[in-house]
Amino acid sequence: SAVLAGAALLCGFAPPQNGGNAVAAVNVSDKEPEQRQKKKAAKNAAVQQPEAEDGERTIIDDSDVKRRADQTSLQEKLIWKNEYIVALAWNVDPAQYGVKREIVGKTVCYGKKTVQYADDQAVTEAVRQAIEQENGKPNGILPQELVLLLADGPFAGTADELALQFYREHNLLYFTAVIDEAGDETWTSILEQSYENGEMEYFAMVNDKKDSKIEVMKRELARRAARDGKTEFFAILSSELTEEELGACALEAYEGENMEIFYMAATGLNSQQADLIAEQAYEADRTEYIFAVIPRMSEEQRSALRERAKKDGRDELGYLF
Repeated sequence: SAVLAGAALLCGFAPPQNGGNAVAAVNVSDKEPEQRQKKKAAKNAAVQQPEAEDGERTIIDDSDVKRRADQTSLQEKLIWKNEYIVALAWNVDPAQYGVKREIVGKTVCYGKKTVQYADDQAVTEAVRQAIEQENGKPNGILPQELVLLLADGPFAGTADELALQFYREHNLLYFTAVIDEAGDETWTSILEQSYENGEMEYFAMVNDKKDSKIEVMKRELARRAARDGKTEFFAILSSELTEEELGACALEAYEGENMEIFYMAATGLNSQQADLIAEQAYEADRTEYIFAVIPRMSEEQRSALRERAKKDGRDELGYLF
């Protein structure tokens, strides 16, 4: 896509082509790789980050997982049921566990950290409900053997109350267990709060929820992210905007000299807007902005700037047009 091409060009990965003549791309930012990594990490925060900045544990302790050599895949999930948060992993080897129980047709194993819950009625009910919930999903718990990695509770309150509580407490691990059960008002509230606080890991978990209120909020935050220069958030939210809205963001980013936002929004420029920016960027010697608008420019403007570059002795720009 044009956005990906622009990003590649930003990083110097994809020099523009003109009639087979490659033009060396200008490396205009050394921050893009880091930002892309942060965006990817945010979407998988509960799996990839071993510890949050405030010391909160953000991954499941899977030291009790025992498998055979032929068991190469492992799935883990945190689920909130019956007022308890339980962490289950499946595709394990029950022969390596001393304590096991049969729950709704599944063999549930217990390691050193959870053996005390093997006969706990409340935790067993939470595990039963969790298994039944996952069994009804396309990518649910398919193997017969599971291990209980964590059990904590009881947590009194609704999913909405607990989601807000765990968010305020910066408890990302438990937040992941309850957020899917929360309602649209909680989702929009956390979406806005996490944007304001720059908490991408929470923002990314709510951003993929499907709801009309969420969609309205995401479009509003996309425009705000462009104005605020929050490139990581805009990278996720820009797809929510129309081409006209993206074009407006690109114009504002050009005036504000925010090149990263500009590159992500430039696909929304119409030919008249692209021609104007190309003319201004040429005169101001802001070559890096010209790269992004070339696909949107009119042939007339490209031809005019090509001839102008030749007359001005700027051969390196002549290739662009």
